Amino acid sequence: MVGYMSSTDREGHPICYNVFGGFEKEEIYEKVFGTAEKREGFMRWRVQLMEKGVRKLDFKAGGVNSLLHINDLKNSPGPSKKELRIATKQAVRILQDNYQEFVARNVSHFKR
Repeated sequence: MVGYMSSTDREGHPICYNVFGGFEKEEIYEKVFGTAEKREGFMRWRVQLMEKGVRKLDFKAGGVNSLLHINDLKNSPGPSKKELRIATKQAVRILQDNYQEFVARNVSHFKR
């Protein structure tokens, strides 16, 4: 999953894009998930990305206080990539446990 923060939606929510198709190529997949150390680095990076989005929020009355997540599953390698599935589950668990109230919407795009 390649992730990045970019722009805002019509209501002003910062948008976090998660692009799973980047792991279709084996060399990229191994570079990110090939060892336990690399998987740990990915998780740290993913949490930092979420924190970057949280810093863009405005917690004053009437301010935007949540993010929009868009998950692009186009060309996703699918369930055969065990490490990606595990990392995705861990990231979701961390985000739900620590940042649940900061996600306004979570949208998935499945077009191939």
